[in-house]
Formats: sequence, C-alpha cells, structure tokens
Amino acid sequence: MVEKKPTRQSASMSTVVGGALCLVALAASIFSENDGFTCLLRGGAAFVGGYFVTQIWYLLVSHPQNEEVAEEPAPTEEAAESVTDPSGEPVETTEPQETDAEPEAA
Repeated sequence: MVEKKPTRQSASMSTVVGGALCLVALAASIFSENDGFTCLLRGGAAFVGGYFVTQIWYLLVSHPQNEEVAEEPAPTEEAAESVTDPSGEPVETTEPQETDAEPEAA
C-alpha cells in the first residue's frame, strides 16, 4: 500500500478549520461570561479537535493517486487483423520482416 504524506494544502486546511472552531468556541465562552482561563481552554481544545478531525477526514476521504503509468494492453491478433482505414474499408497489414543483417555500428 502506498503511504500518502499530507500535502501542504491539507495541512493548511486543518489550520483553517481548527482556527474557525477556536474562534467559535472563544466567542461562545465570552458571550456566556466565563472567566478568561476557561475561554482559552475551550478555544485551545476546539482548535486541537478541529485540526485532528480535519486530518482524519483527509485520511478517510482522499484517494491516493498512483504516479505509476498503467501499461496499455498489447493488441490481440484479432484486433491486428481487423485494421480498417478511415472510410471503413479493411486494410491489409504486413508483418515486419526479420532480417539477418546486423545493424551498423556507429
């Protein structure tokens, strides 16, 4: 299995989501008139929770992209025999002939 490293985009998106949750938690704590330490604690917990939940989301949802190029299958004998030109007429194909001559050295 190919292990995918987090991209720069996913790391920054985690920070954005964590920051947004942090601001919401801070605002909710301030409006409910909690003391300063509780506001910061809730904001920090919301940031860490949002950061890790976004990383887990990327792990589960993103699909790794294989960088290997898939090889095209070799044409079958039937496909090689049924070659047609653009007008739809069958075209006779000739097999490349093997020669006994050795290639010239440069």
